[in-house]
Amino acid sequence: MYSQFRIPVPPMEIQEEIVRVLDSFAELEAELEAELEARKAQYAYYRDKLLDFSSRGGGASDAIR
Repeated sequence: MYSQFRIPVPPMEIQEEIVRVLDSFAELEAELEAELEARKAQYAYYRDKLLDFSSRGGGASDAIR
């Protein structure tokens, strides 16, 4: 039954262009993912530094007084 359906296929040049665009999107996505991970690590570093009261002469309760 399905063998009688005709499925149009774009010319090879169009298919190659589609592949090129999809490959460039994949590369950009990988770069953005790496950038996001670096930003998360940077955020965690500064968060930990900001909330680390041990090197400031006491704990959090000393900072309030």
